[in-house]
Amino acid sequence: MPELLTIIEERTYLEINDASESVLLEIVTDADVEILEIAEQGPPGPPGTGTSGIEFEYLAGKPLGGQRAVILDTDGRLVYADHRTLTHRFRVLGITLHAALTDEPVLVRAAGVISEPSWTWTADLPIFVATDGQLTQVPPLFGFHRSVGVALTEAEILVRIELPILLAA
Repeated sequence: MPELLTIIEERTYLEINDASESVLLEIVTDADVEILEIAEQGPPGPPGTGTSGIEFEYLAGKPLGGQRAVILDTDGRLVYADHRTLTHRFRVLGITLHAALTDEPVLVRAAGVISEPSWTWTADLPIFVATDGQLTQVPPLFGFHRSVGVALTEAEILVRIELPILLAA
């Protein structure tokens, strides 16, 4: 297969050493680029899966309800996120899409839209992690507060996990 892009000229190398690993970066500067051939767009790919966001699948570390904020425990299994537990503040993975028993697989939405007909959100307000994975539009007063999304409608949220804010005790 012929190369479509040839980069010649000066290359600068920078080595970064860390106690845990060594990384080699290559920085290309003042390079001459020669275009050998301009390719045409290929045929369209297969249709997508139809999901409206980023999803992960993990095993439940305990019985879990649907539409709850979760983290991974030390065994790599899902458990509820809780605003009272400060070690959870950076570990919120997403929101469960369905209920599951211990050791069953669970789909977790980390970004995108979730619809649930039983919800009664106020549109355009943020949604926060509360106790035991519950979701709320009332910001917690202690622990941490972490917005995991925003209500689009009464029954639909856009999952968009923001950085946590540590609250004074």
